[in-house]
Amino acid sequence: MFNDSDRDKLKALSSRIGRAQDASAPKPRNGQGGADPLGRGVVGAVRLGSDFVALILGMAFFGWLADRQLDTAPWIMLVTITVGFVGGFWMLIRALVCKPADEGQDLQDETKE
Repeated sequence: MFNDSDRDKLKALSSRIGRAQDASAPKPRNGQGGADPLGRGVVGAVRLGSDFVALILGMAFFGWLADRQLDTAPWIMLVTITVGFVGGFWMLIRALVCKPADEGQDLQDETKE
C-alpha cells in the first residue's frame, strides 16, 4: 500500500510537525525551570494560610496546656489565641506588603522583553 517515497514523506512531515510543536511551546524565562508564575503565587498563598492557621492552633494548644497546669481555664487560652491572631495577621501583612528585592527585578526584566 505504501511505497518507500510515501514513508519518506511521512517521516519528513512528522519531523516538521515535531519541530513546529517545539518552536511553539512556551520557553521558561529567568531560570523559572518551566514553572509558571501563577503556580509560584499559589504555593506562596497556601504557605501563608497554613502558617497563619498553625500559629493560631499552636498558641491555642499552649494556652490550653497552661490553663490545665494553672487551673485558670479558659483565660490563658483566650489570651494566647488572641496573641496568635495578632501575630498571624502581622505575619500576613508583612508578607503581603514587603516584596522581596528579586521580585522587583523580575518585573523589570519582563518589561524589557
